[in-house]
Amino acid sequence: DVRIVFTDINMPGTMDGLELAHVVHAEWPRIAILVTSGKGLPSTLPPGARFLLKPYRPSTLIQAVEELLRSAHDAVQVEAAPPVRNATDGTPVR
Repeated sequence: DVRIVFTDINMPGTMDGLELAHVVHAEWPRIAILVTSGKGLPSTLPPGARFLLKPYRPSTLIQAVEELLRSAHDAVQVEAAPPVRNATDGTPVR
């Protein structure tokens, strides 16, 4: 069960970390994304993704991961909540 992807923008091969982040968001929108680089903030991040500038302290990385996991968990909890229904006839209440 993958809940977070942590990637550097610079990666070997044909896909960089920013492209990976966009692919992950498009294919698996519930997975949290944390992107890092020592070259500054990228022009575009996927919605909900977080950026961490290098160098960073281990405590900063831990905090970012915890926040992303917490927000991803909260989003799943909200999404999983059953609809509120009318007690009389069972129709959804808006």
